[in-house]
Amino acid sequence: MNDVVALTESDAGELLTLQRGAYVTEAQAHDDPRLPPLVETLDDLRSALTDPAVTTLGIRDTTARLVASVRLTLRTGEGWAELGRLMVAPDLQGRGLGGRLLDVVDDHLPARVVGVRLFTGERSPANLRLYARHGYEETGREQTPAGYAVVHLVKRLRQGFRAPRLDRPSPCRKPWKKKFVSCRKWNGCLPRSVRRTWPPMRSLPAWRTTSSFSSPAISG
Repeated sequence: MNDVVALTESDAGELLTLQRGAYVTEAQAHDDPRLPPLVETLDDLRSALTDPAVTTLGIRDTTARLVASVRLTLRTGEGWAELGRLMVAPDLQGRGLGGRLLDVVDDHLPARVVGVRLFTGERSPANLRLYARHGYEETGREQTPAGYAVVHLVKRLRQGFRAPRLDRPSPCRKPWKKKFVSCRKWNGCLPRSVRRTWPPMRSLPAWRTTSSFSSPAISG
């Protein structure tokens, strides 16, 4: 396999082909043929590939075929990065490509990022095992109208910070003072940008957003 490369707008068509193929198994497992990655259009992908807040990485094999990809989103002023669209071609799943991309993601994060968050379907045990091996921890589950739960996970990159869980209210009740608020229950100070954006996608039905839904059978 070749090195991990950044994908551009010119890769949109090939990326769409990879995405449609990779997510069929996920859709079958969750009995949901309208998962966001399967209804995303070519124009949607082009928009994401040209968005300055989005970095899309890919792996090409020795024949230059695109065989794996991941999307990393980091909005200005936010302390959390969002990881999504982690996908591997069906014939190469289970060979370590998904794990390789997760390792590379950390190298593309600026110092101000305190952690990475993502979500995946509960019927994706291979995904959940992969994320656990790479330091991601479950913070809660959100039930969908389709009958399955979306599992939220985070990977903390800074010592002394504990992410609030989705299934319980924030332990800190203090008002904001300037840039930080101190709370012993969090073992430190939490930046305003992180508190403002947590929990992830709380105000939106995460299972229907187009930002992140992890891929099928990418363990290894």
